Amino acid sequence: MHITLIGAGPRGLLILERLLSWQQNRFPKRQLTIVLTDPYPIGGRVWKIDQDPNLIMNTAASQITLFTDQTVTDVGPFLTGPDLSTWALTTASGYLDAHPEFNNRAILLRQAAALGPNNYASRALYGVYQHWFFDMLVARAGNNSITFKQQTVVSLAKNAANFTITTDQESWHTDQVVMALGNLKNSLTRDQKALDDYAHAHDLFYLAPRFTPEEGDLSTIEPQAPVIIRGLGLSFFDFNE
Repeated sequence: MHITLIGAGPRGLLILERLLSWQQNRFPKRQLTIVLTDPYPIGGRVWKIDQDPNLIMNTAASQITLFTDQTVTDVGPFLTGPDLSTWALTTASGYLDAHPEFNNRAILLRQAAALGPNNYASRALYGVYQHWFFDMLVARAGNNSITFKQQTVVSLAKNAANFTITTDQESWHTDQVVMALGNLKNSLTRDQKALDDYAHAHDLFYLAPRFTPEEGDLSTIEPQAPVIIRGLGLSFFDFNE
């Protein structure tokens, strides 16, 4: 069976793990060919390894995991493994050493060594955890085939017997499709559009909410210029950082 997973963030990786665990424990003779696709590297847009390492998560490291255990009400087999804080202290160093191509590797190594169970990891470090998790799944895939394509899906068409996936680079047929798209880009709300129009009319700078704060260009703001940040959520602290 050929399966395409659209989205390589945490949800896409969790689905990949569940498919492999089900196949290996319930249907070992049935081979899976799985294609995972995302315009960004493994981890997706939010958890890019090359982002500012000062941007942190909003959940304690010991509460973050991509593994399952008896607390999960799922009829499938469990795959146990380290949460983010345990992984950081036991596995991160060796994995980062094996990947010199990762940006900010020295900073990430220091972050991993200092991460406690109640600390908040950087989003980049969680991105490394997801890369490691994906590599682990590939290594234990057995007779299954797993391929990651860093491509943007532009079309999904249902045929009589299957689906046709078209990306910005190629097309292929697949038996099943799972979409784990994460947060999607939104149009400006009425209030945001009004603020944007006012800023343009009065030669001011307005930055509408972005998918991630690091994608907002603040370079036009002059030093010591008065700034209003609207909202006190996680993005408020990101911009202050």
